Amino acid sequence: MKLSHIVTVSALIAGASARGIRGASERAFYFSTYVSEEIFTDASKRTVATGCEGTREGLRGQQKRCTFIEFCDHLWHETEIPATGEMDKRPDITKTYMGTAIDKNKLTLLNYGPAAMRDGIMNLRMKLDNGKTANVPKWGYYGDLNIANLVAGGTADNYFDKVGQEFAERYWKAKEEFDIVSELTGDNKLSDELKDLMLDASEVVWGEPYKVYDKDATATKLAATEGLGLTKEQALTLLTTVYNELQETDLVKEHQRALAGAKKAMNVASSGCI
Repeated sequence: MKLSHIVTVSALIAGASARGIRGASERAFYFSTYVSEEIFTDASKRTVATGCEGTREGLRGQQKRCTFIEFCDHLWHETEIPATGEMDKRPDITKTYMGTAIDKNKLTLLNYGPAAMRDGIMNLRMKLDNGKTANVPKWGYYGDLNIANLVAGGTADNYFDKVGQEFAERYWKAKEEFDIVSELTGDNKLSDELKDLMLDASEVVWGEPYKVYDKDATATKLAATEGLGLTKEQALTLLTTVYNELQETDLVKEHQRALAGAKKAMNVASSGCI
């Protein structure tokens, strides 16, 4: 019973891993990909969140491209609130803000990196009818993801492949196009301003959510939990067993494959071209 209890808790943590700060980090990565595809003037070659119509002018003059907050709103999906079991409500984008100039125009992208985007999502504010402001209630824009709105044909079943392998391929294609356009001359030459605006996705901060939990601290807490009847040494043994078993599950393997693909994509961008 003790082991199964810990396994259940571990499974719940893994199941919620795409939310919170990790979900916010992933959206920063997706938006970097979305912006990098603006190297393509042919709309048919752009594949990320193609249904997102917003108020921003794209890097090469494309109209109705989404700002970051418009992009997050496009990817919103209702998410269960664990404490109540109820579903969250979609933020009112007309009253929601991140306190940044990212939504003003394309030039602000240069000074608004992925880490700031992540933190912006985690600290959404909303304007109240009485003139005051407040934090946007959980989950805001860092809950579950509308996968179909991110990539065509995306579902919960193929999510990890879509984010991993296919997003890596999107970076390769964008980089190839960037290299081609950069070699052009005259009126077709890519402007220095545009080169500066291309986001470097290698700066995306995955951060704390991807660190392995503190096993020693967890064992200490379990040993102090009344009713479990565990010593710290026994808790450490159980946690090690559970962790090893969890690493062999399909869920973890799929997530690791997705991360590998994402790292590959970010390595492509590390030259600063994207």
